[in-house]
Amino acid sequence: TPLYDAVFTNIPHPIMAYTSWKFPPETPLFPTHEQVHEYFKSYAKHFNLTPHIRFNSRVKLAERVDDRWRITLEGVDEQTDGDQFPADLLVVANGHYRKPRYPNVPGVQAWLDAGKAKHSTWYRRPSDLGRKLLIVGGGPSGTDISDDLRDHADTILHSATEPPKHRFSNIHARPRVAEFGDPETGTVRFADGTVESGIDYTILATGYQFWLPFLPEDVLKVAEPPKAPPLPDDLYNTTYNLFPLARNVWPFQLNYPPHTLAFIGLARHVITWPVMEAEA
Repeated sequence: TPLYDAVFTNIPHPIMAYTSWKFPPETPLFPTHEQVHEYFKSYAKHFNLTPHIRFNSRVKLAERVDDRWRITLEGVDEQTDGDQFPADLLVVANGHYRKPRYPNVPGVQAWLDAGKAKHSTWYRRPSDLGRKLLIVGGGPSGTDISDDLRDHADTILHSATEPPKHRFSNIHARPRVAEFGDPETGTVRFADGTVESGIDYTILATGYQFWLPFLPEDVLKVAEPPKAPPLPDDLYNTTYNLFPLARNVWPFQLNYPPHTLAFIGLARHVITWPVMEAEA
């Protein structure tokens, strides 16, 4: 999972928590990931959810069979792998921070192939990646990782569409990357025409795709939807969002009863947990 050692929340826990369960009063305003983990465990224990959770398994396929959902699991051993069970209502709440989104920038694949770049999902802690580093992406991960590496490099270039502001003298804002050049020389050209060379390593903090591989094509098509109106007859995953959904939760399609499938947690740029609680 994309969890680096220095992760802590960027939202104060009094407004981030579920309304039905608060963090302990001694918790720092911005909890660490360890404290968030303990919060989830205490929530599950308090509401007696643990007996209803199937651990060490993942959903391999969710398909419509005889007017119900048939769920096929992928387990860690032969006894549990392939287990199936029916369901009347399928709630999809698998999150959207699993499959990395790589930037569509010329030359980036050559850097990945040469071992001189990786997506931030694989970043864990500061290490000796070189003296001149490039961080691509202006979201929370890009900013956090730039700060996390500041004592392990002479120069950090932080590239984003809107160049971020940093309080450290060795972190320099750059516009978005227009082209990755030769990985051997570490050359990169930016959107304003400036060129940097001698870059030792690049971390691509460029976000994630919506990814629901367990839903078959007749339930969810991975493609751009046709222009609306009218609304399409199928549900589409553009990898940025699902369309069309009512209230970002319920499908409009008629090839299965809409009330039998719900999506939780698709909204972005919101206070996630209370919104998910309201959706549920």
